[in-house]
Amino acid sequence: YNAHNGFLASYETGILNHAEHLEPLFREREILRGVSTMLSIGIGAGNLECELVRRHGISLSYIERSPPMIEAVRKNIEHHGIGESVDDVFVGSFEDIRIDTIYDLILSLDSWYHMGRNLPALEKALRLRAEGGRLLIQLMSQDRQLYWILDQVRGLMCSNDLSTWAREKGFDHDYFECSRWIPTSRLIPNEQPTEAFKHFVAFAKGQSWDQLPDNERHEAIQAVNSLQRDGAIETRHGY
Repeated sequence: YNAHNGFLASYETGILNHAEHLEPLFREREILRGVSTMLSIGIGAGNLECELVRRHGISLSYIERSPPMIEAVRKNIEHHGIGESVDDVFVGSFEDIRIDTIYDLILSLDSWYHMGRNLPALEKALRLRAEGGRLLIQLMSQDRQLYWILDQVRGLMCSNDLSTWAREKGFDHDYFECSRWIPTSRLIPNEQPTEAFKHFVAFAKGQSWDQLPDNERHEAIQAVNSLQRDGAIETRHGY
C-alpha cells in the first residue's frame, strides 16, 4: 500500500493536479456555498484542498495513512502558508479513526477506491456532515481511462459502479461526470516517459517501472498514443 501510494503521490503532484480543474468546477456548481469547514478523506498531496483554504478561507481537516502522501501534503500546506487553517490531522484508515466533529464539506478525491462498496464507511461519512452539508466522492469513470488499460492490480471500482450501488442501497444523490485533458508532454515528451508517468504505470501494474518487462513499458507508452488527441489525453471522472 505505501509503495503504491508513493508512486501515486508523484503522479498527483507532477501531473494530475486537482486544483487546476476542480476549483473552477466547484465554484461553477456552487459546491462551496456555505462551506467554512472541510474534511478530506485520503487527502493525497492536497493540491485542491490547499487551494480552497487559501482562496476561500475554509478550515481544513484531513485523513491520510500513507507516509509519502503525508509528506507531500505537509509540504503543500507549508508552501501555501495555511498552517493556521488546519484543524485536525488524522493518521490512519478512515474506517478505523474516531471523528467527533462535523463538517460542511467532506471530500474523497480518488480515495474511495480503497473502500469500494462499503456501507458502514458511507454511512459514517454521511454522519459527519453538518446540517445542509455535502459529501462529494470523485472516482474515475468507466470511459476512456488510461488506468483501466494498464491496470494489473484489480479491484478498483469506477464512479458509475459506486453510484449505481449507492442508489440500490437507497442513497439518493446527484451524479455528474467531467472530463479534463492532460497534455501528453506531461507523460511522454518525445516518447521518453517522465518519472511521474513511470510512477503512475507502476501504481497501475503493481510493479516498479524498472522491474517491468520491455514489452509492458512499450505497451504503456502505446496506450497513451492510442488515446491521445491533438497532443492531449482525456481523463474522465464521475462525482
